[in-house]
Amino acid sequence: MVAAFFTPEKVESMRPYIQATVNEILDTMRLKGCAGHSVDLVANFCLPVPSHVSFLASFHPFFHGTGFG
Repeated sequence: MVAAFFTPEKVESMRPYIQATVNEILDTMRLKGCAGHSVDLVANFCLPVPSHVSFLASFHPFFHGTGFG
């Protein structure tokens, strides 16, 4: 079921959203003062990025009609 959402073509079409998600999470980390300090990348980056992308790819109507379809 999940594999249908993550074909190479679908992922490529989602590139702008994925990049925006990554940028937003990194900006948030910087604003919280993570620059120059150690940070838990799993908790603050590695879990949120795929979670946001998979949730929206699975449930957000934009990805199932025009746009990212």
